[in-house]
Amino acid sequence: MSQNTNKNQTQQVEMRMSQNLNKSLSNVDKQVGGRRIFHFGSQSMNKDMRFSSNFIKTSKYTVWNFLPLCLLQQFKRYANIYFLVIAILQSIPAISPLNPFSAWAPLVIVIGISMAREGYEDYQRYKSDLEMNSSTTTVYRDSKFITCKWGDVLVGDLVKIVENETFPSDIIVLNTSNEGGVCFIETSSLDGEKNYKNKEAMAQTLKWVQPDKSVIRLVGQVNCILPNELLHQFEGTIQYHGEQYIVGAKQFLLRGAKLKNTKWIAGIVVYTGEDTKIMKNADKSKYKVSNIESQTNKLIIAIFIFQLIISICSAIGNSIWNHQKGPEYPYIPKPSSTDFEGFLTFLTYIVLNNTMIPISLIVSLEVVKLVQGFIIAADEELIQKEDGRTKLPKVYTTSINEELGQVQYIFSDKTGTLTCNKMELKLCCIGNQLYGDQKVLKELSSPQKRKRSLRKPTLVDENSEIVFYKRDENLVKVLNGIGNFQIDHFQMFDSKTQSKSLFTLVTQKDIAHEYLLLLATCHECVIEQKDQSEMEDAEKQTDNKSVTKKPIPFSNSSQNANTSIPKQANNNAIKIEMGQMNLDPSPVPSSQNTTTPIKHSEIKYQGPSPDEVTLVDTARHYGYVFLGSNSASINLEVQGEKVQLELLKLFEFNSDRKRMSVIVRHNGVIKMYIKGADNKIKERLNSQIEQPFLHEIQQRIDEFSKKGLRTLLVAMRILEENEYKELEAKYQAAGNAANREEQFFKIAEDYEKDLYLIGATAVEDKLQDRVPETIRDMLQAKINVWMLTGDKMETAENIAKSCKLIQSHFRILRYHINKPPIKEGQVYKTPPNLVKDELTRLFYEKEELMRQKKEKALLIEGEDLGDVLLDDEFMDMLIATVKDCESVVCCRATPKQKAQVVKLVKDKLQKITLAIGDGANDVNMIQEAHIGIGLFGQEGMRAVQASDYALPEFKGLWRLLLVHGRWNYIRISEMILYFFYKNFIFTIPQFFFSFSNGFSGQSIFDDYYITLYNIIFTAFPLIVRAVTEQDLYYKIREKDQENQERLINHNKLMKLFPKAYYVGQQNLIFNTKNFLIWIAQALVHASIIYAVVQCSIQKDAMSSDGYSPDLWVVSITLYSAIILVVDVKLAVNTRYWTMIMLLSIIFTSLVPYFLYIFVANLIEQFNVYLTAQAIFTMPDFYLIIFFSLFLIVTFDLFIIYLNQVDYRGFIEHLRSLIKEKQNLDNSEYIERLENVDMNNNFGRNIPSNVPVERKYEQYAA
Repeated sequence: MSQNTNKNQTQQVEMRMSQNLNKSLSNVDKQVGGRRIFHFGSQSMNKDMRFSSNFIKTSKYTVWNFLPLCLLQQFKRYANIYFLVIAILQSIPAISPLNPFSAWAPLVIVIGISMAREGYEDYQRYKSDLEMNSSTTTVYRDSKFITCKWGDVLVGDLVKIVENETFPSDIIVLNTSNEGGVCFIETSSLDGEKNYKNKEAMAQTLKWVQPDKSVIRLVGQVNCILPNELLHQFEGTIQYHGEQYIVGAKQFLLRGAKLKNTKWIAGIVVYTGEDTKIMKNADKSKYKVSNIESQTNKLIIAIFIFQLIISICSAIGNSIWNHQKGPEYPYIPKPSSTDFEGFLTFLTYIVLNNTMIPISLIVSLEVVKLVQGFIIAADEELIQKEDGRTKLPKVYTTSINEELGQVQYIFSDKTGTLTCNKMELKLCCIGNQLYGDQKVLKELSSPQKRKRSLRKPTLVDENSEIVFYKRDENLVKVLNGIGNFQIDHFQMFDSKTQSKSLFTLVTQKDIAHEYLLLLATCHECVIEQKDQSEMEDAEKQTDNKSVTKKPIPFSNSSQNANTSIPKQANNNAIKIEMGQMNLDPSPVPSSQNTTTPIKHSEIKYQGPSPDEVTLVDTARHYGYVFLGSNSASINLEVQGEKVQLELLKLFEFNSDRKRMSVIVRHNGVIKMYIKGADNKIKERLNSQIEQPFLHEIQQRIDEFSKKGLRTLLVAMRILEENEYKELEAKYQAAGNAANREEQFFKIAEDYEKDLYLIGATAVEDKLQDRVPETIRDMLQAKINVWMLTGDKMETAENIAKSCKLIQSHFRILRYHINKPPIKEGQVYKTPPNLVKDELTRLFYEKEELMRQKKEKALLIEGEDLGDVLLDDEFMDMLIATVKDCESVVCCRATPKQKAQVVKLVKDKLQKITLAIGDGANDVNMIQEAHIGIGLFGQEGMRAVQASDYALPEFKGLWRLLLVHGRWNYIRISEMILYFFYKNFIFTIPQFFFSFSNGFSGQSIFDDYYITLYNIIFTAFPLIVRAVTEQDLYYKIREKDQENQERLINHNKLMKLFPKAYYVGQQNLIFNTKNFLIWIAQALVHASIIYAVVQCSIQKDAMSSDGYSPDLWVVSITLYSAIILVVDVKLAVNTRYWTMIMLLSIIFTSLVPYFLYIFVANLIEQFNVYLTAQAIFTMPDFYLIIFFSLFLIVTFDLFIIYLNQVDYRGFIEHLRSLIKEKQNLDNSEYIERLENVDMNNNFGRNIPSNVPVERKYEQYAA
């Protein structure tokens, strides 16, 4: 009774609140003025609004519509339509001499296989949908929280999500279990980023929803932007009790994300189902079509035209024969209409000749490419095993396997792709002083050399990929006041008059203090922590098992600190823990550093990028420990003392701004700390005063960049109270704007000025294993390699040199236009004539280098690249230059520019392109390229999710392209050509036989023989060959690995393999010429077989019992000869024999064929009834088969002789070297390896003017 009373009272309250709300607001639809408006707390007020259901359906079919819809999908393929028409024609007795079953059976099998695959894939999607929609969450309805299925969640619902639960829809967070309304989410399923992101409820909404209360009286209205695909954009307002509150991306929780390190959150459902961000980004997968597949479709059309021509010829022959010979055979019925009879004859021969187009080709290609994908994914040499973790290659798109062997341009990211993305802060400039590992500058010249000689670091965090060597003792002394020194008073003035001093730095310690405070506050990192008990357990274990870590929000409550003395670590190790820290190294010998921390939970950080985590972690090692943050404060421990800074504003980093800033109140002073790319910071420095550290820091930055280090500038400024209030007013006003996020960044732009430079950072990112060797071999394979990076020119150039992208003998072309200095806020537009002049200069310089036969590399910056991409004429001029450059480096490039460059090369040069990267900023170019490769890196999984293939490391590209890609191109190309060959040699006898039967349309083959030819007798050996064929063998034997000298010589042999890649690049196998050669061979072979059979089998008796040959004796003899010829042809063209290949020819072709002959011989309903038992007793049968094979082999050898019988091209020469690998320790053999010249003729009688590419073309044909 009391429950009903409470329920009625609640409903009455809701009714009164909704009436009051409707009085102040007119009736609105869900999309008024480009906005979504709805109510929360009362679903009755949303009943007239048609929002998307939260029931997600990604499956395409139901039980009832699967058959019609899937059939419709299958007949969108022209080939299936063609064979359907053939089957229909074959079902008309007046047209077809064949049993309809022989046409319908292959069509049903082929379509059935495709439908079965489609149905299985859709059933998996259906199960996934059912599982997702049946998941449960907690929703507030009927005055209580109840369990509800995801599919039943509605816009405006109040939901409660608990830790580790996935969000069922897009939600505005109102309250959380953590103090200050902070919560953490993991978005790896959306953007691939595994780091936790902090979100927070507004302070005003924290008391609105308390999930522990039984009744929640909360009714209001939300006005927000319409659903869109931008994951990190949201703008809206909440109206409640007459007040309006602004909400943004910080309060927005995405469907598919997971709640972490927060016991619960409560929020309002904003978008459901198809309107959610994740579904807006769930583009339908695009089926990529390779160039070979497109060319195959064109060849099929050409074959169909040829089929029409010979069918027309047969129809004309029928008319001529009836007119001239018909009267001689009075028992043949006279046609009522000669024209109609000719048309029927034309259709009859269309049916008889339909086997020219192989019905099983498409299905066979799908099977072969699928198996090739499995082979790539299982390749042990592509698997990475590191630190107990195994990373496997992934194949997401098998339809373009052969294009891996045709790549001509590679576009690569730098950070995390060519480099390891394992960061170490090597050097830092604080004022005019340099700290860190200065031997990097004095002794070593490149990251590759440092990789070989670097001292073992003291601390390596394998989870966050952070490396820390040791603290600089000079900096430690400065921070402790030892060795501190005065500097010229470094004053910071007000921005208006530049005369009022607001802040002064007097000593080097002051600058170092601000520098480390900046590193500890200006970031977006969150904290990971291990409980003390877990730490103690971990210390007792010796197997280094990882311990689960969680980000934690900072709690304002005091924490107990238990003092203890840490263990002394080897190699100057410093174990940094939170608590009281002694930074004075004076009592300790210089070779050791010690700390005396209070025993406390060990801290680790998660952040948007490894280099950002590196900077925060470095500050921690120097005693500036970041303890956490919320919407109002940042909490630090500075040299053992707890410090809380008031957080006023934070402007996030993005790829356009290339900087981030934070505004804090520290000891009553409002400070803006900012860090970013050097060009972005320098243009915002205070130009009204002399920057005391600019000259020294600029020199250091240039020096760092030349060593391949990643650099940032750090700066600060002081805001007056009234200046900050002005900023806050603008910020609040922008909160009501439609383009709120854009307005916020404009405000940041206005105040991120008049900066004072205080230092710089230099972070090292080492090269990945075998990157230089891989790029060197790509260049040897005539693959142009481009580096597209956001780093500055000097860093990019140095990395390019160290990874052999720019080799020592390369001549470097630089695109450079001198631009005048511009004032802050101004945009300089380069005059078109300057761009044109510079492009013209580069073109003629490139031409001169080509005349000198010099290899070239081009360097261009993103800003200059942007000028070129604005005009088609400029793009053509740039392409005219870069197409002849071996490598290109584009630095300061944005993600959009990366994609534009790929598209430029793809569209203008019509070359096969490949893009490879590891981060979200590489997704655009990965999707734009013909082939996209994602690396399992430290920047999340977005690149992998958007790719066609995924690799653990860059070096895997060598095997993926030069081995699997090359093999797959050769396999697929030869498979398709052989398919056409075997179908032509089978079909042409039908045309020849028409001259013997008066063009009557009589088939020379039995109906079932026709059906089984493509499906059984000739299918499987070809499929086996297409997944096992190898023309070059790459594997290193254990014997070679054990012997160092043999291994070195084997590596010399391996260096020759890239030179064989040209086969696919120039499409030397699957081209029109080779297609015509194979078709010509089929015509000649079919003519030889038919002539031998017809001339050998006469009307006289062929056996001792006087058996006279009939049509079916001729048919089986002809069919048997064709089967043996196509199998022998396949065997002769196979270069890599395995037991599987041998067994496939015997047991999937020859044995099934001869078994079928005997079976058909026993069935009275078959045309060939009792024919086999007679034919196999005839000696003539075996002589015909042997003589046919002899003539065909003789013909093929004669053709080879005409193309220089003792000819051997580079590929054959390389094969001979591989066969002689047992001579790896033979000096003569080694000398041959070292002296191999690709331009050598390798044969005695080959004209010197025949290019090597032509040699392989002839060899392949």
